[in-house]
Amino acid sequence: MKSSMRPCRYSLERPVLTFILSVQGEYLKLSVEVTVGSRVIIVQHKPHFFIFDEQIGYCYQMRSIQDDVLLNWMVDNNNQITVLKDDFEEFDNEIISRLASSYQVFFSASSKKRFDYDYELVKDKLEA
Repeated sequence: MKSSMRPCRYSLERPVLTFILSVQGEYLKLSVEVTVGSRVIIVQHKPHFFIFDEQIGYCYQMRSIQDDVLLNWMVDNNNQITVLKDDFEEFDNEIISRLASSYQVFFSASSKKRFDYDYELVKDKLEA
């Protein structure tokens, strides 16, 4: 609607999606981080095929339809998909391993350290 319109600038840079799997007590949480260059963009809502950086007023076109679908899925779920630790193996088979084939996926057992996702590393951390 015209009343919802606001000025913005378009950039030729494209956002990159990075997924983070972290331990949260008795469950695991999958979240997404959107970066453009070295800047992390907070995405709370988004139009189809674009994201808008509210802090600097730039609009970026998504790299692919797949990126757009995944980001919409994450935004619709408040940027967190959770799974019980007991269901990790199935979650890896159905979601994480597929994401890792196309996107950078990190694992974080603490709030500060991130490691490249590795099934065996995560399994060892969950069993410890």
